[in-house]
Amino acid sequence: MYKDMDVSMCLIAVSLAVWQRVTVRKGQTLSLSCPITDAHINHVDWRNPEGYVMFFNNQEVLKDKRYSINKLSLSEFTISISDITFKDGGIYTCSQYDAHTTEKKVEVTVLGRPKMEVAKNEGTFVIKCTAEGNHYPPQISWKLDNGPEIIAHGQEEVRKYDDKKYVTMEMLQVRSVENRITVKCLVRHPALYSRPLMNFVQIGPDSTKPWGTTTTSSPSTQPRGSTEVPGTTTVFKHGRTTVYLATRGSKGPSSESSITTVTAPSGRPLVPVKSTGSHLSTDGELLGFYLCIIFMLCGP
Repeated sequence: MYKDMDVSMCLIAVSLAVWQRVTVRKGQTLSLSCPITDAHINHVDWRNPEGYVMFFNNQEVLKDKRYSINKLSLSEFTISISDITFKDGGIYTCSQYDAHTTEKKVEVTVLGRPKMEVAKNEGTFVIKCTAEGNHYPPQISWKLDNGPEIIAHGQEEVRKYDDKKYVTMEMLQVRSVENRITVKCLVRHPALYSRPLMNFVQIGPDSTKPWGTTTTSSPSTQPRGSTEVPGTTTVFKHGRTTVYLATRGSKGPSSESSITTVTAPSGRPLVPVKSTGSHLSTDGELLGFYLCIIFMLCGP
């Protein structure tokens, strides 16, 4: 009897395991492929993360103009979803029904391109970077020109919206910039297995617009005029350029969706980021940063 129970528990564990993990950028086309056998005599389907059947054999069950069958042969069942959104993230299941049901589970993670905004107020530049992703909060770090990578160690806040996404926001304040500087925002996530996502802005004497963005702003951006971030700061100087490192997160923005404040997920730690260069110093003066960190969780 106990032997039978052990076998059953083993089979359950195998059936729940994720067979494959796929990471895709928001707006791209997702392709999901499943190996099958004898499709001409067996039935097969694809289910979305909510458990609804998308396709049964060659029939589209869940009507969505973004869904399509790429290939259905004796050995392969491949589908695609165009214009992918954060709501599409989750575990998809391919099931084949013969004498025994065989399942293949694919975990899909959707990540957004980092969004950056710049505000200028009385000689001070405030740069904000926002990153979005499924399952875990993205982690943001910074680079000035080709200098070393800098990480903010501020207060973390996680919010849960209703489209399955986490949003991470950090702010950087730079004062008295004499020359144009390229400020890079680097984004890491547990589902990124290659180099981090990156976006950048340039600041300096020619930056005359009060607000500028490299992408469209999102509902989770800070209102205009909210350039001051409260908290304890450490001030450093580099020539005539002054930068600040904050020890406290800024006030979180409102959202169009419902929000639940939760603690950061403990199942998987954030990816640690290490400096990629030497200390930021010139003639004995450290170049520091004013960095405020906020972690927000959004849902489907």
